[in-house]
Amino acid sequence: MSLMKSRSSLHIGNGFAKNSPGAGFPSVPAEGAKAGFPWFTPIQALWTGNPDLHPQPIDRLGALLPRTAASLRRPIKTALLLPCLWMLGGLAPAWGVPAPQPSAPPAKAVKEEPAAGTAQAAPQVEVRKTEYDFKNLGFAESIQLQGMNASSSLSIGMRRDEMVTRARLLLRYTSSPALLPDVSHIKVTLNGELAATIPLSKSEDGQEQHREIVLDPLYFSDFNQLSFQLIGHYSKECEDPRHSSIWATISNQSRLELSMRPLGVYNDLAQLPAPFFDPRDNRPMTVPFVFAARPSTAVLRTAGVVASWFGTMADYRTLRFPVTRNALPERHALVFATNNDQIPGLDLPQVEAPTLTMASHPNNPSIKLLLVLGRDETDLKTAADALVLSHALFSGESTTVRQVEYPPRRRPYDAPNWLPTDRPVKFGELVDDAAKLQVEGYAPAPIQINLRMPPDLWDGQSQGARLDLKYRYTPPAQLDGSTLDVSLNNRFVHAFRLKPDGAEIENGRFAIPLWEQSGGTRKQASLSPKFQMGGKNRLQFRFIFDDKQSGGDHCSGRPLSNVHGALDADSTIDLTNMPHYTAMPNLGLFVNNGFPFTKYADLAETTIALPERPTSVDMETFLALMGHMGKFTGIPALAFNLLTTDKIADAGDSDILVINASSSQDLLTRWEDHFPAVVGPNRRNIPVGAMSSMRALLDPDADRQAENGSAILDGEGPMAALVSFQSPLESGRTVVALMGTESDMAETIIQAMEDEGQASRINKNVVFIRQGLVEDFRVGDVYYLGNLPGKNWLRYHGAQHPLLLALAGIAGSLLLAFLAYWAQRRVSRSKSPE
Repeated sequence: MSLMKSRSSLHIGNGFAKNSPGAGFPSVPAEGAKAGFPWFTPIQALWTGNPDLHPQPIDRLGALLPRTAASLRRPIKTALLLPCLWMLGGLAPAWGVPAPQPSAPPAKAVKEEPAAGTAQAAPQVEVRKTEYDFKNLGFAESIQLQGMNASSSLSIGMRRDEMVTRARLLLRYTSSPALLPDVSHIKVTLNGELAATIPLSKSEDGQEQHREIVLDPLYFSDFNQLSFQLIGHYSKECEDPRHSSIWATISNQSRLELSMRPLGVYNDLAQLPAPFFDPRDNRPMTVPFVFAARPSTAVLRTAGVVASWFGTMADYRTLRFPVTRNALPERHALVFATNNDQIPGLDLPQVEAPTLTMASHPNNPSIKLLLVLGRDETDLKTAADALVLSHALFSGESTTVRQVEYPPRRRPYDAPNWLPTDRPVKFGELVDDAAKLQVEGYAPAPIQINLRMPPDLWDGQSQGARLDLKYRYTPPAQLDGSTLDVSLNNRFVHAFRLKPDGAEIENGRFAIPLWEQSGGTRKQASLSPKFQMGGKNRLQFRFIFDDKQSGGDHCSGRPLSNVHGALDADSTIDLTNMPHYTAMPNLGLFVNNGFPFTKYADLAETTIALPERPTSVDMETFLALMGHMGKFTGIPALAFNLLTTDKIADAGDSDILVINASSSQDLLTRWEDHFPAVVGPNRRNIPVGAMSSMRALLDPDADRQAENGSAILDGEGPMAALVSFQSPLESGRTVVALMGTESDMAETIIQAMEDEGQASRINKNVVFIRQGLVEDFRVGDVYYLGNLPGKNWLRYHGAQHPLLLALAGIAGSLLLAFLAYWAQRRVSRSKSPE
């Protein structure tokens, strides 16, 4: 926790202190009240004597509240009106003020406070248009509606500093031709409000149909649920509610088009991380970073810490941190500056301590800048560390940091986003809501639990990750095909029968342990090593209830949702039997988990090397990688070391990540014998050659290695490369280097890391990326990280070296034979008479 002094100025223009209950009223002229509250307009009309003020609808509560200092004309009226305004002020949020119109640049970015009694013109703001197709909203496949009242929903988040002014749903759907058109339709609702009903006609003949639906913007909120329900009937008499002819499909190519109007934001640090990142916004995370002309290594390291903090919040989003030097972008941005720095167009204040300030953009007050300031680089680091550790304590427009209390050093493999390996983990710890462990209906959607494993777990001779699963369900009337199916990463693992007499009461819960009796022994279920656990995993449990109604009678009116299934939150997954041991180098561990750098979640034993004169692209690559490190671990990277390649010898006993190694000719020359491949402008040095047959027989990892021959090629086509090898500075340490024929080729490496399909196929130590094609190769020596118990070590390496194991067996046999012969000779000599 940080100990900070908060500085908040008074907002004099409206007669209220900035943090008082009446704060937050924007200045609006009398004529602007027509867009204000309908219940307030008659009061103002009576007050000002203006009969032209008429009630008008509003878009969102708090959008327009009139400033009142200029309206208080008589003491009696003042006394009558102030209590009303005090109550309304308590309702006014920090968000929701219409964005002011961009104006000419003032002298500096300051808090703009018009004098009392002044009025602002009605803003004319740009409207942002955006499209979301259903695939980007979480549906990798089309939405299947199967059954009489089948339904499905998708979630849409809205930024708090924007409001919807227009919404249009472009729906692509297909329905069963067997449905009766006069009693069948698809119901579309937005946040529980009916948006449209789509009649289903037999004339459609199973062909895809297109439908445009205009949605009311007033129904949108911060979190939105767009739902589709199939009301389907194939007969007007008795029906089977799960009949195969009752279906409709909504294509994931359907899309939602929105027009968004920005809302003004007060300069208040309490809103952080908004408006720079809003968790309601499911678009890619893009946070511009602003520096002076040539930021030092220390300043870039400070920015890297903040980038990793944003990465902890990115979740499923891609992330980028565009770098601007000596200029301000026309969007929300972070500015890093010391008292010696200058940025054109922005008059930076001289500070006396580490300071964080929320300010308005000089050219557009609706755009916000977070100023990270300090007297020097040490102050700047302190301010950034306070931001990532204690932003929840911030309030007001500016905060001065007096002291930062740092957390204790992290232990290996204790990243919050990784499953612990020192204890069993309960399912309740892996979901944010226990309700997600329950389902209802005969064929409900699977219960899904996301797991990120430590990437270096050894599963060679272990039984995998053990599951101790307790679950409850509505017992079927008889033994039928009802099952609980378990899958990992969409690959089937096991199915468990749901028996009529299988549920038992245990500790007040209905529970069925996930084990079977076999010869009096108890066997817990395990996830087999063949399912390639590691990195991101999706553990899925699907309850399937067999709906066999007696005698085929479908007229009983049996509801579709009268059966339930649930996983107990006390169910556990146990990795304690899996030691940390893995062969290196392996870029698959890096692109999927940031390993080995993320072994310590704060990157405590990591050195990152930038070129001696890094370009803006190099800085963006560094910041994007830091964002991914935070995304992998779940905490900001506070302990890494940043230097330039000319000082890489100082890295010593640490893992090294090199940005744009192609530009560091001195490094390539010094480590020429260690780089497994080199890709740079107009030059490609790629090892070639065949392995010797004897080496392949003796070494289980021979397929990972190549001879020292190489091909040196000249070429002009774009190519990026990611290579990894053992550090020349310290054995057991790893180097990962990014290279490319052009500096901006690093973006293709970041894109490959974010593409789960491409990243999952990487498991070697040399990766080439060209024209969207990703290829990986094994080159160079193999080394191992971690520890195995002696018996497992012998078993593992013995199994991997069968020829050596055979030779060792023969040698052992000969040795035993020799010892037996020698012992027999001695016994014979002792018995023979002298």
